[in-house]
Amino acid sequence: MATTQQDRDARALRSAKHRSLTLRLDMTTADDIEVAAEILGVSKSAWAREVLHDAAARVVARADRTLMDAELFDHMMATIDTPDPMPALVEAMRGAPDLDVR
Repeated sequence: MATTQQDRDARALRSAKHRSLTLRLDMTTADDIEVAAEILGVSKSAWAREVLHDAAARVVARADRTLMDAELFDHMMATIDTPDPMPALVEAMRGAPDLDVR
């Protein structure tokens, strides 16, 4: 049996320590939140908690990851082992002393 949002909300309320968050909203935003919560059959608090949690999780995930198109990633990975020709650099380094790297 699938867990409903209301079941998850109820379980969260029973098991978690709570903090409150007060928001100031314009009337349009408040009305939109109320309608969205009604459509989903959850309280405004439950709806806001879920939406805010999802948004926060995306922000935190993006702080630790770089997102890019799969095709661009594949191209980047393919070029790592294949140096690009750099004739200007080769020319600039002609006659430069050899470096003794230890």
